Amino acid sequence: MQNHAYRPDIDGLRAIAVLSVLGFHAFPRLVPGGFVGVDIFFVISGYLISGILLAQSEAGNLSIPGFYARRIKRIFPALSLVLATTLALGWCILSPDEMSRLGKDVAASAGFVSNIRLWGESGYFDHDSASKPLLHLWSLGIEEQFYILWPPVVLLLARKRKTFGVLVPVFTAISFLSSLWLASRSQNAAFYLPVGRFWELLAGGLLAAHGSKLRPSAARGWCGAALVAGSVFLLNQEMLFPGWWALLPVAGAFLLISAGSDTWPNRRLLSTPALVFIGLISYPLYLWHWPLLVFARLILFDTPPAFVRVLLILLSGLLAWLTCREIERPVRGTPGWAVPGALCSLLAVIAITGLFIRAPDPLALLHASMTNGTGLNGLTQDGCGMLKGHENMTYCRSDSRQPPVYALIGDSHAGALFPALVRESKTGERWTLLGKSGCLPALGITRLAVRDPDVARDCASAADQLVHAVAANPQLTTVTIAIAARVTGTLIPELSEGLPPNYARTGSHQADPNAVATGLSATIDLLTTSGKRVVLVVDNPALPDPTNCLRSIRGLGLRVNPACSISRTRADADYRNYRALIADLHHRHPGLIVFDPTDLLCPRDQCRVINNEVYWYSYSDHLSDTGADIVARALNGALPR
Repeated sequence: MQNHAYRPDIDGLRAIAVLSVLGFHAFPRLVPGGFVGVDIFFVISGYLISGILLAQSEAGNLSIPGFYARRIKRIFPALSLVLATTLALGWCILSPDEMSRLGKDVAASAGFVSNIRLWGESGYFDHDSASKPLLHLWSLGIEEQFYILWPPVVLLLARKRKTFGVLVPVFTAISFLSSLWLASRSQNAAFYLPVGRFWELLAGGLLAAHGSKLRPSAARGWCGAALVAGSVFLLNQEMLFPGWWALLPVAGAFLLISAGSDTWPNRRLLSTPALVFIGLISYPLYLWHWPLLVFARLILFDTPPAFVRVLLILLSGLLAWLTCREIERPVRGTPGWAVPGALCSLLAVIAITGLFIRAPDPLALLHASMTNGTGLNGLTQDGCGMLKGHENMTYCRSDSRQPPVYALIGDSHAGALFPALVRESKTGERWTLLGKSGCLPALGITRLAVRDPDVARDCASAADQLVHAVAANPQLTTVTIAIAARVTGTLIPELSEGLPPNYARTGSHQADPNAVATGLSATIDLLTTSGKRVVLVVDNPALPDPTNCLRSIRGLGLRVNPACSISRTRADADYRNYRALIADLHHRHPGLIVFDPTDLLCPRDQCRVINNEVYWYSYSDHLSDTGADIVARALNGALPR
């Protein structure tokens, strides 16, 4: 067996690993592949722990309970502190829903199954991950799951040297091939599931078992350093990782460790005092840095400025040093099972607290103004009186007080506006609503690019059904069209929600850039020839999700997201192509009444989600009751009598 005396160069390699991760999290453009620091950690951990287990097995004093007691004293103190602090910060900063999710993440992290929980959620590189304060603890779950299984394997096989020498490489190969197979089918599964990650720890175990057969080699050290540096600075999150790319950091760490502590790169580079110091505090540094970065992002509603990120990394270093000096080292020196037992109890209490913790909502009254469709009190009834069956319609409702003379047709934007029109209507000016969510009431066209082909067929069928029903109803004098601009495919990609302008004439499979204008024009033609006045409501500007516009920080008051207010100039620019579509329809149909509520929704040339301490929006481009009431009062007043 190899001599497993303390090696400062391995602490230096730990420092490289943790600094890579910190660099990626704080400055991803500068350190695009820094996430491979975790893979380097895996190799180091597999090497060190396997070396200890193998040495104890060879000496005949390997104790599985003793191993777990040491792991508890090594891992639990800093983890408990960080989890408790994260819960406390979450209580001060997060909304009730966010706090509930954090509590479950705390419980999963305390149970070392964070990777399993994250597997079913968004990927590590997805945008949503930037708001998860405990995202980074997936790697701790992988390690501890490995160390539940690995010591018994060593105990059973290590004394049978030939069997051990054959089976461990086989285990490593199986895990690596599993990683490749998973990566080809689900990056999330390959990233988070232990079976596809164990090979990285086993690579370190192989080195611990057979490294004594290798002579020290500076050439191996330089090759390893080149592979590690290339991984950190040349890989990026757009690549399929792990998989084949994971070989680079794993091989780099393997070669650096195998080079020997006395070779030039290991002695002169990795063993420098600064790197050794960072390596010694690398575990608490890894724990602390990510929650601080995430909470700063949540408070500021965006990535913090560079100088704030630098300060947070420095603060993480200070907290890591204090954690190591005041908590980790005193605990690790204690004998017996009293301390491990107390640490297990403490972590269990933190996990249970996470599962049951509930945070009050200081913005509850304000959030109540985000609703839409309230306050009707029986003013409407199901059914619109024109269709034998309306199973294909999302919306088919009428005013219950009088037969309607006004019809509103469209998609979910019509659905959001209808309750307000009913509330604001007068005797003899009642409304009915017909529409299908996500669908244009446009004749003779079909959307090509949809996830489900049935959706395209249903939209075309619904449009034909509702437009002809409205046109054939002699009681209806005016028809108002309200549709989401994004469904027309005219908005910039950031606002279109993945709905490209791929519409075609019915019967054709060739995208036609003029299809939307043609289809809406056909609808207007049919309605006007049927004796209806036709009104087209210009869509309201799209703004950020209202739930991300305010944050109440206990003790510091409210913070308002500046992105929740955009200028009228920007709103007009974002909707330039959409407004060109409206102008084209108006040109084709001079009798068309175009009602534009943008001036009402953007007072003083600013479009805001919140005005006068009330939400005007219930969703990014859906109006709340308050916003809809403002539009409905003006629209009801503008309609010809």
